[in-house]
Amino acid sequence: MVNMGERNPKIEHWPEEAITENEDRLLREVLSTCYQGPDDWMFPTRRYWQEPPQHRWWMRGPTGAIISQIAVHDKVIGSPIGDLRIGGVGLVCTHPDHRRKGYVRLLLTEALQWMKQQGMSFSLLFAAVDAYSSSGYIPINNPFHQFDFRTRQWVTKLMPKAMAAPLAGIPWPEGEIDLRGMEF
Repeated sequence: MVNMGERNPKIEHWPEEAITENEDRLLREVLSTCYQGPDDWMFPTRRYWQEPPQHRWWMRGPTGAIISQIAVHDKVIGSPIGDLRIGGVGLVCTHPDHRRKGYVRLLLTEALQWMKQQGMSFSLLFAAVDAYSSSGYIPINNPFHQFDFRTRQWVTKLMPKAMAAPLAGIPWPEGEIDLRGMEF
């Protein structure tokens, strides 16, 4: 855990298996508040979208509620240059009452440093390009082979919101990327 000073709440890193019933409830509350689209029906009853991540970073507000969080999937993906261990970032959210304070950037900085220390080659996420370029993410144009939860089939498609942050000094590979599972 890192104390970010008086201005910012403390960052907490939790492995998924260590999350208690109380933290589970708090995560579901913030996720349900932040995600209310047609594919987000699950958040009142579970804290993940398609598959549980292995790690989370979050900040709490003065009442103890989780006000900002990110999830990281520790994955090995296939690429034209071989298997790559990546940190798949997902479920990035900040409660509407606490937005525009830089909390996500602080959480990402902490998580990216941890991913690099763990020997991950890249961090990968699927989100708006403008929001993450300042954290080191660059847009990528690869076709992604993945399991589509909507059609229940394996598909290969371009992901226009795909972004990668290099962590090991190697360039992002060109060509098809095999997620070996679902989008996170």
